[in-house]
Order: sequence, then structure tokens, then C-alpha cells
Amino acid sequence: MAFRLSLIRHGAAEGAAEAIFGHSNPRLSKLGREQMDARWRELSAHPVDAIASSTLARCADFALDAAMSLNLPLHLERGFNEMALGGIDGKPKLEWSTADHTAWDLWQADPERHRLAQADVGLQRGAAAIAGAGVDLAIADELVLRKDADLGADAV
Repeated sequence: MAFRLSLIRHGAAEGAAEAIFGHSNPRLSKLGREQMDARWRELSAHPVDAIASSTLARCADFALDAAMSLNLPLHLERGFNEMALGGIDGKPKLEWSTADHTAWDLWQADPERHRLAQADVGLQRGAAAIAGAGVDLAIADELVLRKDADLGADAV
């Protein structure tokens, strides 16, 4: 059976302009909620069979609303959570040291060669592999599975 797997990232989180979030847990901002509402209108125009989300508030709160709107169960999974970003996780950028800024810039450019201090090393390796494949590092915070009769088996 062919199906379409749609991966969507959460919208803007409260404080996202001031900080970087991994395991820290802000809710969606008003803008983030608007972004998710717009994306959900597109996705829910097609059959949706299951919804799964990370446990982070910026993902799970919206996913719960989406699941309830379709009378579907919500599957929360910690494995979908973003990686821990060590000492800079949730810390306002204005409070970052020069070393923090340098480490972030180096990690963004080449996560395989440059590690973030105190961050989840296993996930950093996975992020490096994903980055090497040319995929956005934070692409899959929420999952929506939907059937699409027009997809061939090779599209799965």
C-alpha cells in the first residue's frame, strides 16, 4: 500500500528570535501558531491517518489540536525531540560568550568536525550525517501520515 509521509517542523517558538532551542521547551508563539494553522490547512485537505509528535510543547500542543480535529489518537514520542544543545540550549543569544557564538557557527557549518560542548554527542553524529545528505537538521519534529492514491509504490 502506498502512502505519503509528511514531515513538518513546528512553527516559531516563543523567544525564538532571542535563543536557540533544543530540549528547552517554549510554546509556539502567536506567529508559530499562525504558521502551523496555515500548514495544517494544506495537509488536512488530504486524508490523514495518523499523527505523531515530539513531546516538546512547541510540537505537541498543536499536534494534539490537529489530532482532536480529526478524531485521531496522538502518538507522542520523545525520540522525535530535538537534540540537547548543551550550555546554549534556551540561553538568550545576548548572554552567549564569544566562544559560544564561535562554537555555534562552526557546528552549523560542519557538525561532523565541530561539536557543541555538553550537547548530545550521539545526536550530533546523526545530525552530521543528515547534514551531509543535504537535509535540514531540524526537519522532523512532527509527523503526519496520509494516504495518497496517486502515489506509486516507488514513491514511498
